[in-house]
Amino acid sequence: MQFTDNFLNTDKIEIEGQYISLFDNEGKEMKFFVGEAVKTVSWVDNKLMVTLENDSIRLYKDTINFGDF
Repeated sequence: MQFTDNFLNTDKIEIEGQYISLFDNEGKEMKFFVGEAVKTVSWVDNKLMVTLENDSIRLYKDTINFGDF
C-alpha cells in the first residue's frame, strides 16, 4: 500500500511494538506491521525511516517494500 499524500510527511506517528500508526490531519489512521520491535520512525525524502530495537534501519517506500541500511 502506497503512502498517500495525506499521510506523507505527517508528524503524527505512534509506535506500538511491531506496529506503526500514521495519522493524517483529519485523524484517519494508517497502521502497518513491521515484524520487529520499532525504536524510532521519521520521514526522509518521502520514505519512512524505521530504526528497529536491534539498531538496524529500514527505509520504507510503501507499507510493504523496504531496504535495509
